[in-house]
Amino acid sequence: MTFPFSLVVLFFITLNWNYKVLYAPSDFKDEEHFVRLTKATQSDLINKFNEDFSDSIDDSKGDIGTETVGFHISSKDVERFVGDSMMKASTGKIRTKEERLKHKEIRRSISKLQLAESYLMADMVLNKIESKLGQVIERDMVFEKGGQRFPFDGVIKNGENITAIEVKVFNKNTLNADGWNRFFSRFDSFYSSLSDTEKKGFSLILGFATEEPTEEMQNMLERRLANAKFNYFLEIYQVDELTREHNQTAS
Repeated sequence: MTFPFSLVVLFFITLNWNYKVLYAPSDFKDEEHFVRLTKATQSDLINKFNEDFSDSIDDSKGDIGTETVGFHISSKDVERFVGDSMMKASTGKIRTKEERLKHKEIRRSISKLQLAESYLMADMVLNKIESKLGQVIERDMVFEKGGQRFPFDGVIKNGENITAIEVKVFNKNTLNADGWNRFFSRFDSFYSSLSDTEKKGFSLILGFATEEPTEEMQNMLERRLANAKFNYFLEIYQVDELTREHNQTAS
């Protein structure tokens, strides 16, 4: 009789002090207290990209296909057009509507090239992080919380512990205050939306590909992250090294 009686006692102790373990998130009426993890849509990825670049890309106009992004304007076209525009401006003339539209298309084509390269570079950095940690990274994921969507380049989930991973190609000239504030606010907003329990298990890995000296970028990023409320880790890689390794593997 002692054994069954002990089970009953343990059951009621569990029910009284830790009743939440008996329920799934879907059993609660207010499901906004639980974070959901889903695969990012193409719109999620483009919206995230547009936060970092002024010449935004609109998927509804067919800017981005499901396959490789093309760069349809040659470097000679760009050089000739920019030269002609600068010559016109130096003589006090204004570009025509046709020239302005051409200029806009060039900038959008460059943005599409940047998007394609950012995908490729992010994949290389994620591979590096994955190899270093010895864990599989789920790529292009979205946390859904309270009706909001928070996209990340990668996620590692171990039980209640969640590590989000974000990768950026950053140099001094691209790391301006406005761009950084938009970049950082996404992490801060997501972290603030988490429950106290979720916050304890959350960490962020920031992977950067840069052409600047690694130590210099490390110091700059640590200064900018000084007020971060969440646990974070920096992984900084040189663009040239990543490119060389990628080209060697591709060949």
